[in-house]
Amino acid sequence: MVSLTLNGNAYGLITEFDGFGHPLGIEWLPPNEVSVDDSQSTGRGSFALPIWRWNGIEIPLERMVHIPWVTMPGRVKGLSPLGAFASVVEMGIAGQNMAANWFLNGGIPPGTFKNTAQTVSPDQSKEVKRVLMDAIRTGEPIVYGRDWDFTAVALSPREAQFVETMRLSASQVASIYGIPAEMIGGETSGGRITYENVEAQTIHFIVFTLLPWVRKLEDAFDQLIPEGVFVRFNLDSMVRTDLRTRHEVFQIDRRIGLKTVNELRTLEDNDPLADPIADSALPLNALVQAVQLQQQPETEEPAEPEEPEVNGNGNNRDALERYARR
Repeated sequence: MVSLTLNGNAYGLITEFDGFGHPLGIEWLPPNEVSVDDSQSTGRGSFALPIWRWNGIEIPLERMVHIPWVTMPGRVKGLSPLGAFASVVEMGIAGQNMAANWFLNGGIPPGTFKNTAQTVSPDQSKEVKRVLMDAIRTGEPIVYGRDWDFTAVALSPREAQFVETMRLSASQVASIYGIPAEMIGGETSGGRITYENVEAQTIHFIVFTLLPWVRKLEDAFDQLIPEGVFVRFNLDSMVRTDLRTRHEVFQIDRRIGLKTVNELRTLEDNDPLADPIADSALPLNALVQAVQLQQQPETEEPAEPEEPEVNGNGNNRDALERYARR
């Protein structure tokens, strides 16, 4: 993610394959050590068959994993969000450099110390300045005669727009990455943060900030694993409601059969239950009915009466009547 967000590319070297040709291990490489040749129109070194190198060593295509962010037509390497909006961010970076250089170099002189009675030579000026600076650094009082006039030069940070420049830069970076500005020190919308909009902000952060990156990684990983198997990130686990609301949602999920008891226990970092019922995905009503049917005692079916033997003369009338009664 660091390589993908800052450089626009994540480079991986497949270190081992299984018997079916699927990766067993990937070593992620520093972006500044990876280069690609896609300058040719066709063949090797083209967009379709790029030549990858790591520290000058060519990497076979089958061992290279490349996840780009924003790609330009006909180019393999991707652009980071900051690279795509470089012209906007450069202004913020220039403001930060200006602020740093301003304070490192002293900005403007912190004050003037003028002699109103006579002209001071350069050597005398240096000596007076040295004594004055020593007193200022040590916090000691300054004593001077009637012909010296000291005036401090005050500069408001707001007038210099340092704070505004920093906030503007942070807000721009936040907008580029889809992050709420207040999360990285930018200006907020001015609204008061409450529990309700904190939860909504988390959902907004997942949908508009994380989801594009997550889908990019899921699509890349799906191409590396066998068919019928997929990779999905559990983003729902990031949405943390209050305790009562969370368990009310759990109750609904269990009642309609959306989650099993053990799945709910996993979300709460609890050990699973060994009872098979805890892994049943039947809706709760259907599960209760099934358990009740299993617990009912088995009733013996009445035995069929044996057919009486009748002699050839048909004289066994009593046996036939008993059979009919039964």
